[in-house]
Amino acid sequence: MKLTYWILALLITLGVGHIAAQASTEADLEDAAALSSREFAGQAMCGPHATAVWTDDKSLECLRNLP
Repeated sequence: MKLTYWILALLITLGVGHIAAQASTEADLEDAAALSSREFAGQAMCGPHATAVWTDDKSLECLRNLP
């Protein structure tokens, strides 16, 4: 009977760990997509001859590249 409880506890632990790993992977993908979107928006606003620098979540500065 004790063996059954140990096996059940092991399966529950592994299941919860798997769910947590899935959530972590999804969060990493969302973060990567947000950074990619921010880079694209900065390049679109500043143009090819400037570097986009985000000072906070909503503020963008365009720094001109000198030749």
